[in-house]
Amino acid sequence: MLKENCYILELNLANNRVGSKGVCDIAEMLQINTTLKKLSLAGNRLRDKDADCLSQAILENRQLQSLDLSRNEFSDIGGVLLGSAIGENEILEEINLSWNHFRRSGALAICEGIKVNARLKKADLSWNGLGAECGKSVAEIIRSNGTLTHLDVSNNRITADSVATIAKALDENENLVELKIGYNPLSIQGALLLLRAIKNDRSVLRSLDLSEVLVDKDFKVLAKRISEKRNIVIKHGGVVGDFPTNGDVV
Repeated sequence: MLKENCYILELNLANNRVGSKGVCDIAEMLQINTTLKKLSLAGNRLRDKDADCLSQAILENRQLQSLDLSRNEFSDIGGVLLGSAIGENEILEEINLSWNHFRRSGALAICEGIKVNARLKKADLSWNGLGAECGKSVAEIIRSNGTLTHLDVSNNRITADSVATIAKALDENENLVELKIGYNPLSIQGALLLLRAIKNDRSVLRSLDLSEVLVDKDFKVLAKRISEKRNIVIKHGGVVGDFPTNGDVV
């Protein structure tokens, strides 16, 4: 029915246990349907074996603008397949891949796909396992993608060793409006580096989320100075030496 349907614009199949047969049927539909703009397959326990037909659908579809594949079980093989397809897709504007198991090669492929995509505006990679290996890849997304306005890499084990590279890319960025990078072991100095990167007049960032990342008083002073110049929300895990130390917002 959905193959020929010309009225439905959004389809939410989240938490339906569609299974491998179901997801392949959906993927086949996506290659034919010409009206669907938004699709959620979140929470369907999809695995790497399901990524093959989905990646083909991402390549073939010319209408879908928003795809939610969060809370599934994709890992490295699935990441490689999906990442390649995302990189070649020219229609998607939003992709949600949070709460999967992307690490190593899969995470690198996803980051590469997002980096080269010329249409994406929002990408959510939170609650995966990008780790220190993908810190440079996150920086490359920020540096190279000129359309992305919202990026979420929260809770990905991104370490303080990666922050300098990410901060340098952020300093050059002129399109990112929201960056969520909290719940990562970034260090106090790392948080300050990120904040310094957005103090320039080129930055259009309006939301910097460093939830659960401790900061110092230098950060607090600079955050106040930036917020006086433009409308921005800066979240962090608290100022060392101040009370309370949780959930502070500038």
